[in-house]
This record gives sequence, C-alpha cells and structure tokens, in this order.
Amino acid sequence: MPEFADPYVDPGTGVLRNLVGARTQEELDRLEANLALARYAELKLDPVRPTGDEQHLREIHRRLFQDVYDWAGHFRTVEISKGGDHFAPVALLRSGFAFRHLAEANNLRNLAEDDFIDALAEHFEEVNFLHPFREGNGRTQRLFWRQLSKAAGHEVDLTLLTPEENIAVSRAAAHGDLHPLREAVRRCLVQGPPPAPRAQRPTPSPKQGRRPTGSPKGSGGQFTGLERPESDVHLGDD
Repeated sequence: MPEFADPYVDPGTGVLRNLVGARTQEELDRLEANLALARYAELKLDPVRPTGDEQHLREIHRRLFQDVYDWAGHFRTVEISKGGDHFAPVALLRSGFAFRHLAEANNLRNLAEDDFIDALAEHFEEVNFLHPFREGNGRTQRLFWRQLSKAAGHEVDLTLLTPEENIAVSRAAAHGDLHPLREAVRRCLVQGPPPAPRAQRPTPSPKQGRRPTGSPKGSGGQFTGLERPESDVHLGDD
C-alpha cells in the first residue's frame, strides 16, 4: 500500500503549504503566531456574530489564519490525530452534530453559573473532538467559546490555561472525565467590573468634627480577559 501523502503538506519542505513562504517549521510557527495574533486583535474590535454554529467557527478560523493558509475557514479533508488521540473522521464533520446539540441547549443561555460550567464542558468536548481544521483548532475554539460564553452571560477566557493544562484537560475529557475541564472553565471565568459605587453624601467639613472620607483605591493596573495587553495574550500553538 502506498504511503499516505498529506495534500496540505509541501513535499519539498515537509511543512504545511502556506502563503508566507515559510520553508521550515520554526519559520512557519513564528510567522503564523505573529499574524494570527494581529488578526486576534482585529477580532476584539470587530468580533464574529456569536451564533454558535459551524459558520461561526469557520469565520473565526478564516479571519485568524487568512494570511497564512489558503484553506483558512475550510474544514479538513483528511483524517488527523495528535498524541495518539484520533479526532472525528471527515465524514462526521459534515453531520453537524456538535452544533446541533449546542443549538438545542440554546447556546448555553439562561443558565446559572454551575449549570453553565457543566454544559460548556460537555459541549467543549464535542467540538474539540471534531478538530475540523487541518491546523489552528485550539486557537479557533478558544475564541469561539469566549464569544459564545460572553453572549450567554458567563464569559470564559480559556487562553488563561497553559498549553500543558489545556492538553491535559482536553485529553481527560476525551476519555470521559470532564471534572478537570469543569474546574478549568471555572478558573477561566472572566470577572466583570465591580459595580459602580453609590453616590456619596458631601464630605463634612473638619469644623463639623468628622474626618474627611479618603478616596477609593485604584485598580493597581490589573487587566482581565481580552483587556490584557496584546503581549500578555497567549493564543496557544494548536
């Protein structure tokens, strides 16, 4: 039987065919990461409408990787595996089962926090099993869930996980153990801004025998979620 030839790989270089002229994996990784991060910044300002369907996922992938791959936004046509884990066969990608289940769950809207975490973990595992693109699945999915969860009222930033944590919880979920993924989702919930302080009465003057009220403390320069500086945002390498 002849050896399988991956149509996405340039046989002359051994790396994925690309639009940036990269001929080594190191060069491709560097250029891809930089270009995807720039597109990620654009998606902050002009996000994809969070419909939670196949088109939503495709459009995020297209916009992130349009500068690198001519197949950006298109589902793969070959079978793939990673670290011994096999992802959905190509024939199953067209069934749309994961997005149908998500729609039946009303895109995770109107759920209490604990119920939301449980539901997101279950649907994350289904979409992650698809791994529908030849490359860039993890980065696309993390932004997909960020947008969808924000629309559902419980914003989750999975870029807060280290690459090692992301692999570990995803692998555990693939083998039926959703507990590590649930705990990871809980840790990645983005806390909204604190409520505005109530209007204060005018501060009494010292001659009335009361001390003036001090000013509130500042935020200390802390950032949450997508408001972190771009240099601090880690999209991952998958």
